[in-house]
Amino acid sequence: EMSARHPGNIAALARIATPSVAAVLNVGTAHLGEFGSREAIAETKSELPQAVPASGVVILNADDPVVAAMADKTAARVVRVGRSA
Repeated sequence: EMSARHPGNIAALARIATPSVAAVLNVGTAHLGEFGSREAIAETKSELPQAVPASGVVILNADDPVVAAMADKTAARVVRVGRSA
């Protein structure tokens, strides 16, 4: 798990420990105070799939449009999960 309090935190962690597999299942509002909006939280969470190399796999929740859109931000193979997958 990689967590963030500020934009760039996940990207910094991923430079230390590059993930070969990553999963993003939801973008909630738990960190709304730190980020100000759900969109800002999503942008920060998208740093994780962006960090996965083309040889890796990114698992995304297809039922959450904000998460599903992260497929466009990774070179890795994307596996979609959920009821609409």
